[in-house]
Amino acid sequence: MQHDFFLTTWFLEAMKWVYGKVDSVFLTILICTLVLKMITLFSDIKTRKSSADMAAVQPEIQKLQKKYPNDPQKLQQAQSKLMKERGVSMWGSCLPMLITMPLFFCFLAAFRFWGYEETIRLLVDDNPVQLLESFKFLWIHNIWQPDSGLAPVIMKAKDFLSIAKLDQLLYLQNNPQVWKKLVDMGIAAANGLNENGVMTYVLLNTDAEQA
Repeated sequence: MQHDFFLTTWFLEAMKWVYGKVDSVFLTILICTLVLKMITLFSDIKTRKSSADMAAVQPEIQKLQKKYPNDPQKLQQAQSKLMKERGVSMWGSCLPMLITMPLFFCFLAAFRFWGYEETIRLLVDDNPVQLLESFKFLWIHNIWQPDSGLAPVIMKAKDFLSIAKLDQLLYLQNNPQVWKKLVDMGIAAANGLNENGVMTYVLLNTDAEQA
């Protein structure tokens, strides 16, 4: 990992340290997820507040769009004036993600590296059966290997139910939290049904955001 981003290395070493204390991969993922949420708490609060402010002025923006359907310049001026009066910025909910997204990607990369190391250790360990037992959790036989299909189904169902609760289709534009969920899902799918460890992190992270 000598050529990887320093945050990825830090996350990996932190996860190994926690694992050495609790001796449970699942508890390590849970603790690291909570710590990461605490680190990004201020940014998350700022994002949600900006999203709520943007949603509050959306009805007035729609009125302006009806008022100036054929005059984009006046519409832009009216929208800018409205947002300035309300103290709302279209970028206010996106800028905090410039902090959280790099952390998220580095965190996932650290999980992947840790999974590779543990898989190799399983092949060369003197007592692989005992080591494999530590990788089990509930129905998962090896948390570092691709899931049989249940975890991805659970995650998809959770996201579907969460999105179904939204009353407007405007959330895609005004709520970057939803964009982040879609990114989470895309990354999980792109990783070849994903390691169970990464999938567990995404599920826990989604629950923490909804709390």
